[in-house]
Amino acid sequence: MSAAMTYRRRGLTVSALLIAALLAAVLLGQAPVAAAATPETDRLCSHDKLRCSVQAPPRWIAGSTHQLGVTGRPDTKVNLQAYRVTTSAAGAVRWHKVGSEIAITTNDDGWGSADHTLPPLPDDTHGGPVILAPAEARGQDLSDVLGAWTELVGETPELVGDGFATSKPVGTRLPLLLDHVVPGSEYAVERLDGTSWLPVPSAAGATAPAATARCEATQCTVGYVLPRGLSAQAHDFRLVDLRRGTPVLTWSARPDSSGTPRPVPAPEVFPALGASVTGSQAASVGLDGAAVVRPRGRNLDVPTSDAGISAAPSAGAHSVGSVQVVAGGLAALALLLVLVPTSRRRTR
Repeated sequence: MSAAMTYRRRGLTVSALLIAALLAAVLLGQAPVAAAATPETDRLCSHDKLRCSVQAPPRWIAGSTHQLGVTGRPDTKVNLQAYRVTTSAAGAVRWHKVGSEIAITTNDDGWGSADHTLPPLPDDTHGGPVILAPAEARGQDLSDVLGAWTELVGETPELVGDGFATSKPVGTRLPLLLDHVVPGSEYAVERLDGTSWLPVPSAAGATAPAATARCEATQCTVGYVLPRGLSAQAHDFRLVDLRRGTPVLTWSARPDSSGTPRPVPAPEVFPALGASVTGSQAASVGLDGAAVVRPRGRNLDVPTSDAGISAAPSAGAHSVGSVQVVAGGLAALALLLVLVPTSRRRTR
């Protein structure tokens, strides 16, 4: 064998080894995340082109069914749970399960959806802010939680207040603020007189109409007045749902010349949901990127794309680009392996 041919053979062998090493690096670099080793949220948000999100309607009437949506890595399962969240006096977030879990799996385009029902609220229990999030997220800082807000409303609204403590001024219109109301509800205020409930006026004066209101939104104000001439003791008042003819709230009021002011509590403030979740819509709202073309809730600003998205790799598969690189490299490697023995035969 000549020195030139030996050199050429070694060069081809080195080239083949380099290509093989390159292919191995590509495969290792494109290896999917192991589902068994990562939480559901991390896996859902691990795709480099599809942002992850949970999508829910902005308002949910207890007992009704709505569609939940999930976007992110294709062919990925996530178990969602509704949590009613409140804050303690110290500002800590408390989590309370609402209903059961539901499993949603994304399709080849990275979109998954399912119908879900939140159960009716217990008697005398009002609604409030609810998070739809992976069940595994319970107790985490809200900025680290992939989820969507919805407002749970039911037959019993929340009595926020009217600006006064039990002692209230007489002859003055009191704005009774209600929250988490089913839109379209109609209410009336009544007071107990002996054994009978009587309508309460909406303003001062003998000809004032009864205190009623139709609520068009989830927050509503019912104006009412404590009539003059009542005894100085505490009197029972109630709010009646006129659609069903049933009382939903009761409170006490003591007539007073000026009353004892008590400011209406400010709404609870929670940390930004999902702001620290890498790869999520909440962490990158407003940026360009591949989006899933599906209906989505108004509570999440998700970029849309009229052109749609190309077929994404399913979980456990490699991207189209990496497959093309590997295929081309394998062809080149096969050609080199054929050339090497041919060169050896010619030198004999």
